[in-house]
Amino acid sequence: MSRFRAKLRLEAATVHVIHPGFTDALNLVEAAITLKEEPHQRLARGELGNRDVEGFDHVWVVFDADVPHRQRQLAPAFDLARYNGIEVALSTPSVELWLLLHFRDRPGPFLDSQAAERALREAWGQTYDKSEATFLRLWQSLSPQIARAVQRASQIRQYHEASGASFPPNPSTDADLLVLAMNAAVQPHLRII
Repeated sequence: MSRFRAKLRLEAATVHVIHPGFTDALNLVEAAITLKEEPHQRLARGELGNRDVEGFDHVWVVFDADVPHRQRQLAPAFDLARYNGIEVALSTPSVELWLLLHFRDRPGPFLDSQAAERALREAWGQTYDKSEATFLRLWQSLSPQIARAVQRASQIRQYHEASGASFPPNPSTDADLLVLAMNAAVQPHLRII
């Protein structure tokens, strides 16, 4: 999301990405609630570009549903997030699905995140790993296709809703909703979607 933030020219104080020390849905939502309730106590002044933060317009939690034993946490995490006004961007099986949607339509379902990573590698035509250096190379291919990926993610969500798919539907992603929220946060002349 930081590359997308830069593309929209959103300042770090406008979009602040935090990586807590855990990855499970419930703990991520709880960390987001804490951040939303007390942003000035949770973030050092320097992390926000020397700006005081009174509060956030949106607080998003981004996570994957690729670990089956953690999937039972998803419904309680969603309920907790909804009750506390936290937005959730869930990807099943993993965020690589969102990246893959920049290249192709209707890609799944996937057995696990490794299968999504293999599909991304094949679609991109290059070696893929989760390193920053790889993502910088990948970003060059993703950037011009953001609007198409948003459209594809929406189509997948509509398909699962119409079919009554069980939760979490595979494949699916809500990363497009986060991208649309970020896009809407900038001045109209800077929007890319």
